[in-house]
Amino acid sequence: SAALGTPITVLLGQATSDPGHPGPRFAPEVLAQGANRIERGQAFFQAAAKQAEKFGVSFNWQLVTVPDSTSESHLMPPAALPYLLETD
Repeated sequence: SAALGTPITVLLGQATSDPGHPGPRFAPEVLAQGANRIERGQAFFQAAAKQAEKFGVSFNWQLVTVPDSTSESHLMPPAALPYLLETD
């Protein structure tokens, strides 16, 4: 439960919605989480939020989607930088 209360930013590339994108996309366990990387990232975030609610603990994660970016894109590091440098 401590991890759910830790400030964490889940950064997703908006353009990772291609189900043909390379990766373990055909394994049944993977497909059960979503048809593509962005759906799986959203499912991960929602599952964490549900666990926090279930255990009655604070949920301090945030979900950020980077427009026009895949998870390997050159756009991801600049988008992540402000979250990495937060001092709160």
